[in-house]
Amino acid sequence: MLRGLPKRDREVLTRFYLQEQSAEGVCRDLKRKPSSMRSSLAPRPLWRELGRRRFLQRSGFRSQ
Repeated sequence: MLRGLPKRDREVLTRFYLQEQSAEGVCRDLKRKPSSMRSSLAPRPLWRELGRRRFLQRSGFRSQ
């Protein structure tokens, strides 16, 4: 799912959602402004799907 995204967005999403790094830490490490971080995390169908899968994984439910 992440392969179709620009490299910078992939990096932000991976660090924030999958590695559970703080938004401030991601911005600092990638030398990004918080406003650009917000645009990368703006609600989009892909982001919602990633969040849903992460929730299901943590809850012990299987994704359909």
